[in-house]
Amino acid sequence: MKSRYEKELCNAKRPSVRKILNRDVSAGASIVLCVAQILRFRSKGNGQEPGKSKVTEEIRLELTDGWYGVPAVIDTILQTLVANEKIRVGSKLLICNAQISGSDEGVDPLDEIYSSEKRTCPLFLKITTNNTRLAKWDAKLGFVSPKCGGITIKSLRDIYPGGGNIPSIDLVICKRYPKMFLEQMITGEHQIPTTTHLTEGEEASRQSEYDLKKQRAGEKHADAAHSECAKELDEDAPSEWKQMVISNSPEEYYEKMSSAEKKVVDDWNERRPVLLQSMVSKFIGDSMRDESAPERKSNPYVKTLVKTFHRDQMTASTQASAELTVWRVSEEQFDLLKEGTVLRMKNLGVKEKSRDGFLQLRAGPETVMVPLSEESKRQLARSGYEERRPKSLIKINLMSKKMETDRLSNEVDVVACVAQIQKLGECLTAIYLTDETGLALKITRNHSATNTDPFQLGNAKAHLVVSFCNIQITAFDEIEQCATGTWGLFSCKTNRIDSRQEELDLWCHSQCGADTIGAVCARLEAGIPMIGGLSNRHQISIGFILSVFEEDGCKDSQRIKAAIDYGEAMPLVAEFPLHLIHRTLALLQSHELREHAQNADLLNISALNAYFQNNQKLMHLSFQVVSCYGGDSPTLRITQVSLANVDALSRLLMA
Repeated sequence: MKSRYEKELCNAKRPSVRKILNRDVSAGASIVLCVAQILRFRSKGNGQEPGKSKVTEEIRLELTDGWYGVPAVIDTILQTLVANEKIRVGSKLLICNAQISGSDEGVDPLDEIYSSEKRTCPLFLKITTNNTRLAKWDAKLGFVSPKCGGITIKSLRDIYPGGGNIPSIDLVICKRYPKMFLEQMITGEHQIPTTTHLTEGEEASRQSEYDLKKQRAGEKHADAAHSECAKELDEDAPSEWKQMVISNSPEEYYEKMSSAEKKVVDDWNERRPVLLQSMVSKFIGDSMRDESAPERKSNPYVKTLVKTFHRDQMTASTQASAELTVWRVSEEQFDLLKEGTVLRMKNLGVKEKSRDGFLQLRAGPETVMVPLSEESKRQLARSGYEERRPKSLIKINLMSKKMETDRLSNEVDVVACVAQIQKLGECLTAIYLTDETGLALKITRNHSATNTDPFQLGNAKAHLVVSFCNIQITAFDEIEQCATGTWGLFSCKTNRIDSRQEELDLWCHSQCGADTIGAVCARLEAGIPMIGGLSNRHQISIGFILSVFEEDGCKDSQRIKAAIDYGEAMPLVAEFPLHLIHRTLALLQSHELREHAQNADLLNISALNAYFQNNQKLMHLSFQVVSCYGGDSPTLRITQVSLANVDALSRLLMA
């Protein structure tokens, strides 16, 4: 005790816990402490059933530096580790980024009011799982030297969701998505914001539109504000100025004033415009607030796909991935987050729940990003980084036929030629891409009704080579026999020019390219499969509906069949659902029979047959093979019906 007295009081060398409790040192510094005891506090609360109380137990740790103790509140994950005896009395813990809570002023561990064993202790630490690690048995208690560093997470698999911020980790940026903006429009009395994700172009347009509306609203109130404020302000004007204004000739009246009166008038003339402008601005602001004009806030962010950077011989297949979202991203940070860059990030946030199997990380202005020295391509490859490259349409068609469960595995970049653009609805558009193979990729995008160029193509749309990024591949279209994809939130068109794009551009403007693209367009318009035949379950036919009849004398209108002339010796027979009969009559513009077809009891087979025979039009029909059991032969069922495009069929046959 004498040596402790001399060291602490005479030489002013206090132990680490005492410095923290005195609030002379930050509790977030890296420190090694030992578990002195495990504290358990029980409390009663209201149970789910009325009249019954529920006993809850809180686990705390008493940590010591060898001299003084401090209580520590731990999160649920650390409590589980304590319950499983992973952390026990005598365990040494390496802790960083701890927080001290309780009294705003520091206390001394020798004070009577301080007791680390009591629940009412005035000061305590808050520690989290991601900022706590078991230390070696022979680790020295106390603050860790800055040279040794604190906790650096070695792998994403070592991160506990909901276990607090990450102190430090080395990450390689595998994929960077375009910068986005989270728009918040706050309206109404309850100030409930509505959020929308916007691209950079949409953000600029929305901000310009918002500023214009705000300016127009201000102009609307400006005239009324000026007259109201001028009237109110002039009531407090000096009497000399008022008399001058109401006189027949203010100039002559001013000349007859004394020097003192002139000074009063001159001073008011100088002050009046400033006061009037201030009052007008306040009046306009109050008027716009009274109208409950929406308030707009916009937060820029960028989402990246990251993996832990490893310098050892770790294989890429064992690497875990995470999605990192950087909020309020600055231009400097955006430049740092280039693909293939290795960054040491400190104080990263972790969400409690993952999304699509990916750990969700978040960074903000408080996150420190330090670029590491340039690493070799081999080290980046070991960490799981792959340079971004567009997929060929052959690969994309194979992916579409054999869908992966992993969302990231189905996300591709593509460079191809625009074959056709189709408007599928007011807010839905599809674009068909092709290349030298004649294969096609159909990409659909949902967009606003005012968006006339959803794929950012501009005026040049025919035979245009485009480069799209982050397209989500979906299931293969058995009817059109092409791969499909969707334009997602982070999909975009890039302006990069590489050898593949130049090669495709030459092919598009060649005779071979024009013929191939024309054939693809003709097949799309004619509704004929792109390459080869359909699958065993789907078929397409072009022909005339000869007649309809009830199956085996059955009076059930749901079992009506149609005979179709498709150019073979015997007609094709297929089930003809009632709703498709109605659609067929609508296409053939038979209003009278359509009204009968809406009611099954009024369906007249003879009238239908007479109408089909007298109004022969070439139809495009899609079928599905209905599986049968036993010895019965498979049955065809019509699934889609439309008028055949005769011009497109002619071009296709002549090609």
